[in-house]
Amino acid sequence: MKKIGLIGGMSWESTAIYYRIINERVAAALGGSSSADMIIRSLDLAEIEWLQDNDRWDAVAYILTEAARELESAGADFIVMASNTVHKVYDEVAASVNVPVLHIAEPTVEAVQRAGVRSVGLLGTRYTMEGDFLKEKLESAGISVIVPEPEKVDLIHKAIFTEAVVGNVSDKTKTLFINVIDEFARQGAQGVILGCTELGPMIDSDYSSLPLFDTAVLHAERAAEEMLNS
Repeated sequence: MKKIGLIGGMSWESTAIYYRIINERVAAALGGSSSADMIIRSLDLAEIEWLQDNDRWDAVAYILTEAARELESAGADFIVMASNTVHKVYDEVAASVNVPVLHIAEPTVEAVQRAGVRSVGLLGTRYTMEGDFLKEKLESAGISVIVPEPEKVDLIHKAIFTEAVVGNVSDKTKTLFINVIDEFARQGAQGVILGCTELGPMIDSDYSSLPLFDTAVLHAERAAEEMLNS
C-alpha cells in the first residue's frame, strides 16, 4: 500500500470526510483491521482565508508548496489537497515536489462522463465558481458549466465560510442551495458539481432536483484507489 500525504485543514470538516472515506475504502478492499497509511498536514484555514480574501495567492501557493514538500520528505508517495479552492495554485504545488499531486477535477470529470451528463451547475466558493481551474477541466472534456448569478455567488460564498466550515448549516442556507439547483435545472443542467469539499453534508441528495457530484467523495475515493495501486 502506498503512503498518502493529505494537505488538510481547509477546513478540518472536509479533512475529516477525506480521512473517513479513504479509510473506509482501504478497509473494504483489504479487510480485517486494515487502515490507510496516511500523513496529514493540517493547515490553519483562518490564515488561508485571509490571504485569499486579500488576493495573496502567491502566499497561498507558498504555504501549500511548503506543506507538500514536508509530506514528500516524510515519505508520502503522492499528495492530495483536501480543498477545491486551493487548486487555483495546483500547478505551483505540483511543480514543487517529485511525487504526484492528484487533481480534484480528474475524478470529477470522469464521474460526470460516466453518468452521461453534458451540462452541469457548479457550486463552490467564489474563487471556484468564478475561476477557471475547475471549469476549464470540465469544459475541455465537452461538459458545459453553469454558475449562479452574481448575487447568489456572494450568498453561497458567505455560507461556505460562515456555516459549512464550522459544520453548522441553517435551514435558510439549505433552501438557498435547493433554489439554486432548481434554477440550474431550468437552465438546462443535467447535474450539479459540489465544487467545495464542505458542501456534501450541506446538500441532501433527496432534496436535489438533479444528480449531485461531490468532489470531496470522488477525490477521496480516487486517493484510496491510488493507495491500493501498489
